[in-house]
Amino acid sequence: MKSKIATLKYYFLGLFVVISLGIVVWQLMYEFPRKKCEDAGNWWSYKYRQCAVPLRIYDMTGRKPGTEKPAAETTASQ
Repeated sequence: MKSKIATLKYYFLGLFVVISLGIVVWQLMYEFPRKKCEDAGNWWSYKYRQCAVPLRIYDMTGRKPGTEKPAAETTASQ
């Protein structure tokens, strides 16, 4: 009769290998790209696994940072 300990040893070894490979795949697919993206100052999306560049409000409006124009003046002049 074959020893059950030898069989269990291979099951646990296989489980260890599968879990280790899962951790390595996680690191390669999620953690390394996230770290690279955040080190560049960008935003990382876990849902889409994409690196996004933040868009500043003055890039959209064309105003220089620090210049303020109250909302009442902009609507009154039109």
